[in-house]
Amino acid sequence: MTASLEALGDADRPLLLKALSETIDIDPPTSISQDMMRLIIGWQIQASDSPGTVRPLVRQMDQHFAAKDLASEKKASHRQLQPHAQLSPGTQLIREWRGEAYCVEVLEKGFVYEGQHYGSLSPIAKVITGSHRSGPQFFGTVREGKALRGLYAQVV
Repeated sequence: MTASLEALGDADRPLLLKALSETIDIDPPTSISQDMMRLIIGWQIQASDSPGTVRPLVRQMDQHFAAKDLASEKKASHRQLQPHAQLSPGTQLIREWRGEAYCVEVLEKGFVYEGQHYGSLSPIAKVITGSHRSGPQFFGTVREGKALRGLYAQVV
């Protein structure tokens, strides 16, 4: 590659595309911005100037983010409730949303919110938020995904 870091700032789009295709050995996407091309090419130039430091750095970053993901998954698993299908009738789900508390009662078949019967939590979440959302995620009653703040489940 004949590009240098100083030349990247003045390079036009066709030159950047040519340098990028040489850098990544494939045709770059046509929608890629000039700034992104400069970042990729600049990183490659710096990496090729100091090849002994790049692999250990990438390996260290991979380990760091893998450990962070694992810690995040552990935290999330401790905060979550059982799937809503296992909630007992009479349980009240209380969700705080934008400073207000909303209470939903679990029935044998479905849920009651403000005196109206619903077959699932999603339409209730839509009524509360004004947009489509996963009801189980909104009320924090799923194992997968993150339990959301402001949820309290209590048996009445």
